Amino acid sequence: MRTLYSFLFIASLSVHAEAQTQKAKSTDAGIYIQTGLSTLTPLGDWKRTYASGMVFALDPGYKTGKQWTFGLLGRSLYGMPVRIEEQILGFLETVDNQILGLSGSYAEVRTEGRGTQLGVYLGKIFPKTGLNPLSGIECRIGGGWMQHRIVFTNPETSVPLVNKPYSDGFDRLHQGAFWEQSIGYFHRDPKGSIHYQLGLDLFQARTVSARGYNYDTRLPDTEKKWDLGWQIRATWYLPLFKSSQPKTGPRFYVD
Repeated sequence: MRTLYSFLFIASLSVHAEAQTQKAKSTDAGIYIQTGLSTLTPLGDWKRTYASGMVFALDPGYKTGKQWTFGLLGRSLYGMPVRIEEQILGFLETVDNQILGLSGSYAEVRTEGRGTQLGVYLGKIFPKTGLNPLSGIECRIGGGWMQHRIVFTNPETSVPLVNKPYSDGFDRLHQGAFWEQSIGYFHRDPKGSIHYQLGLDLFQARTVSARGYNYDTRLPDTEKKWDLGWQIRATWYLPLFKSSQPKTGPRFYVD
C-alpha cells in the first residue's frame, strides 16, 4: 500500500510538471521587439570603398508557440570609414593637403559610409532541454532591399562640390536586393528580467550604382556588384506574450 501511495504521489507530480510545461509553451507566443547593435565587416566589391563599421537594428517580429519566428528587418549602417576618400577629394586639396572654402579659408570636410537594410525574416528556435526550455539556438533566413553611400559633412557648407546636388556625383550610391543567413542564441530569462540574443549574420547583396557616373573618375559606373558582409549581433528584446488567464477578449502581458 505504501508503494502504491508513493507511485500515485510521483505520478501526480509528473502530471503537474507536464501541465506547467504545456502552459508555458502555450503562452510562449507573441510579439518580440528587438533592438541592438552589430559590428559590420564589408566583403566583396564594396570592401574597396568602406572599412568596418556598425549597425543599429530594430527588428519587430512574432514567435509562435511552436518556436517559429518571423518579422521585419530594419537596419541602419553607419560609421564606415571611406577607403577612397583621397581619390574622391584629392582634386580639391592644396599642396598642403587642405581644402579651401568659398571664403578662401580652410574648410572641414568629413566622409562616412552609411546605409540601410529593409526586409523580412523567417526563423526557427531549437529549444534547450532542462530548466529553461524557452531558450535555444535560432536559425533564420531573410532578405530585402539595401542601399549604401558616402555621406559628406561640411559644417560651413563652403565647399559646393561636397554638398547637394553636386555630391551626388561622388557619393557612390548603390542599391539592390540582399539575402541573409543567421545563427544565434535566443535567451529568454525565466524570471523575466533580461532577454537577449547573440548571433552571427552573413549577407550577400547584388547592387548597382544609382548614379551611373562618377565625377572623380569621369567614368560610367553601370556594372552590377556583389556586396558581401558579416556581422556579430547583440540585441535586447521585449516580449509581449498571450495571456493564459480567462478572458472575454484578447489580452497580453509583458514578461
